Amino acid sequence: MSFKSFAKKLFSRSAATKFLDYVSVVYPIVEIAAVYTPNKFDDEIIVLAKQWGVQAMLDGSKSKGEVIKDIAIQQAQRRLPQVPKEIIGRAVEVAYQQMKAVAKL
Repeated sequence: MSFKSFAKKLFSRSAATKFLDYVSVVYPIVEIAAVYTPNKFDDEIIVLAKQWGVQAMLDGSKSKGEVIKDIAIQQAQRRLPQVPKEIIGRAVEVAYQQMKAVAKL
């Protein structure tokens, strides 16, 4: 398949419609995940765990926002098991941006 035919398929009206359907499935998941947005208290828990030398839920290898996003992606994959993880990840990002835009209105 040539790049041109690939691009036409990727940006076709049906592909865009299908992607927006994914976003509508993912949106309620993102709304719930947004309630758990990282805050200062989360940071204090991590500091305490490090000071005491105990394993925290988050080991610091990923930001708390990334962990919450990963949780949303995993939940969305349960609802859309046939959709590649990369597409679901983008749908989660779009739903999050949409949610932020709506909140500003």
